[in-house]
Amino acid sequence: MIKSKKFMIAFLVLVLIPLFTLRIYASESDDLKTLQQNLRQAITAAEQIADALNEKKSVDTVAGMIRNIEEIDTSVLGDTQDAPKTGTMVSGADSGDSVQAMFAKLQLELANAVKNDAVQQIDKVTAAQKEQQRASQYLEQARKLLTQAEAEPISLPGELQYYMEEKGLSYPAAESGYYTTDDFEKIISTLQSYSEKLGTDIQSQMVSVQDFMGQYNSYLQNANASIQNTAKSLDSVSRGQSLFSSEAGGVNAAPIAVSVLVGVLLGMLVMWLIIKKRMKKQSQEESV
Repeated sequence: MIKSKKFMIAFLVLVLIPLFTLRIYASESDDLKTLQQNLRQAITAAEQIADALNEKKSVDTVAGMIRNIEEIDTSVLGDTQDAPKTGTMVSGADSGDSVQAMFAKLQLELANAVKNDAVQQIDKVTAAQKEQQRASQYLEQARKLLTQAEAEPISLPGELQYYMEEKGLSYPAAESGYYTTDDFEKIISTLQSYSEKLGTDIQSQMVSVQDFMGQYNSYLQNANASIQNTAKSLDSVSRGQSLFSSEAGGVNAAPIAVSVLVGVLLGMLVMWLIIKKRMKKQSQEESV
């Protein structure tokens, strides 16, 4: 009698486990769908930035768009170094899905890293552009001084002199302290070369930004493809297709699972009554 009770308890536990795991898989699938939604938003943002770069939008516009990209949380994909032991969504998938989840996580981590590189690069572009604007202001000032020096030599303003020394730009040293038109033409030429160099650097840095954003979009696309495949597997498990439905389509697992459980419980009850009746009969025969 004791053995039969133990058998029925063990059997009941085995029947109940799938009901709880189905709910777990469903929760993991919901988390994955949230990740997919965030991923689609990031892909859309990356495509908009690519369009802005191709259309030669202002640096401030592009910089604002890049800085507004939120880093994607990959925690739902688990630990890539210990995927089989995690309680994340890969626990509901087979080994192939686990590999895809690990690949997706790696791609998203690379996407986050290259996005940070893009932010740092666009910050350099912004700083270089501000410096170019500053150089242009001093260049305009030097041109006005050149016009004034046509009448007679004039002194070099301390602010302009300090700027050129700060940037390591060479300029003629007038022994008398007064600068001629030839001196100012040399100063103008130096400032022009410096401003042009800044412009070249800005163009080169913007090419790097475009390259970073291209890599970012590529990593997102790779991750999205892997996550879609894994999501299909988890969604199939959460709806009970692998246990309770055919390949043709979805069947709600919960009602079927409950029906199976009720049937099993009724069968166990009948079995218990039969065993109890036999043991009672056996006991009566032995007493006789």
